[in-house]
Amino acid sequence: MSIPRPSLDPRLHGAIDAELKTLKILSRRLQSSLTILATELQVIQRLYYKNKNQHRGSLFWRNVVEVRRFMERIERLNLQGSLNDLRSKFYDNLQNVKSAKGPWTHCPGVDYLSDCSKQYQNALQLVEKTAERCVDAYRSVLSF
Repeated sequence: MSIPRPSLDPRLHGAIDAELKTLKILSRRLQSSLTILATELQVIQRLYYKNKNQHRGSLFWRNVVEVRRFMERIERLNLQGSLNDLRSKFYDNLQNVKSAKGPWTHCPGVDYLSDCSKQYQNALQLVEKTAERCVDAYRSVLSF
């Protein structure tokens, strides 16, 4: 349920404006990070398909497979799409966030914002686990 802008306390408008500006900046950063992640995933996919039979039993290879799985899960989360959906909830009948001109017209409900927050917290935990697995894989390569 969205709350129309006139229904909100006018003192909140400035804070929401600032958060939307921050959200836009974060959206751009996320997009570039996800592009890099997609490229890295393609490299790992290629590495996996070229070497899966040769290294199947080694510890290093198990770490590579685990990193690949985590990266695929991050990609399936569609973080950029959900962030764009969140931004579009602030505008009336907006299909494309890039065409968002002018002030916001609605504020999403608390339940929706809470769900988004949980989703992004879970994504952060997944990214942190992926980073740990990358370090483990790197260390196992160094131990050869």
